[in-house]
Amino acid sequence: MGHGKVPPVPDYKIYKVDGIKHLEWTRKALAEKGLKDPWLRLVI
Repeated sequence: MGHGKVPPVPDYKIYKVDGIKHLEWTRKALAEKGLKDPWLRLVI
């Protein structure tokens, strides 16, 4: 049990907010309040 290879972790830079309406809306709403969510791209 559990003796397989560890799956590779993809690079976080490949995930983008652009082109995903919900994430773009969230980014805009946060920017209007002067906030920035550095983890937003990980919501995908």
